[in-house]
Amino acid sequence: MIMRFDNKQWRGIIELAQKDIEPSWPGISVISPFGFEITGNRNHLERTLRKFYCYLGIPKKVKMDLTTITDEFSDRLMHHIKVRDTKFFDHLVLLIKNDSLIKFMEDGYLCGKNDKLLDIQARVTDDIMLDYTDAVLSSINGLLEGRGESSLFNTNAVKRSRTFQLYIIFEYLFGSYILPFTANEESLYSEALGRVNNLIQFFFTPSLMNTPPTKIEHILLHQLIFPRLTLILDAINQSSDKKHIECIDYHVSDKISVTLDLAAYMDVVYKIRRTYEEFV
Repeated sequence: MIMRFDNKQWRGIIELAQKDIEPSWPGISVISPFGFEITGNRNHLERTLRKFYCYLGIPKKVKMDLTTITDEFSDRLMHHIKVRDTKFFDHLVLLIKNDSLIKFMEDGYLCGKNDKLLDIQARVTDDIMLDYTDAVLSSINGLLEGRGESSLFNTNAVKRSRTFQLYIIFEYLFGSYILPFTANEESLYSEALGRVNNLIQFFFTPSLMNTPPTKIEHILLHQLIFPRLTLILDAINQSSDKKHIECIDYHVSDKISVTLDLAAYMDVVYKIRRTYEEFV
């Protein structure tokens, strides 16, 4: 029998950790997106999930070192995971706190299928969901211009997987703005879907991470992703009423930006917030 990950329980555990630290820093918020919420397909929760992200929204009025806040939240979250989901806790082999990597196993460790990574990032923002949405949207230009996570497409297998994931998200958000896939594009899109993975062995075997793209990955980038995103960017820039976004990428310290129609922007803000809230 296929077990579905209990996302409601997971978010409840995160909320407990948030409430623990909120008296010291009022207004702190936390989200934990996988990225596939926008699809609305809950079958994703039946896959073996290995990567879990927590994004802390630290209000601008809070005057405190982000590392201190992240450490305290991490301590409380680990406590609640241990108490409420022992299996999760026992399979946690990697912890990232603001890009500082902690390995609970030695290099060369062979990950089991249930082993997990927990990644906690703090952002200075009064609305962490809006901040996350802005970063996702800005990645359109990031992909096209080789900035942000996609800047490492040619050298890093993890970032290549993230590039494909972001592209798929953009198809869900904006695919209806442009012409449907051609037969060749549809075939390539199916290939792109298979290139998204959540493997964490890379962190224990760096030689698996630092690899060049394959021939088909080059084809996907140049014959599918670049042409489709170029059309999308043009399609969402038809109005004189614009929204310009600038932000620092979430997992690479690059500034990324995008300009798009305000109506398209507001539509995406609503979609991402709604699908996240309903994905429990």
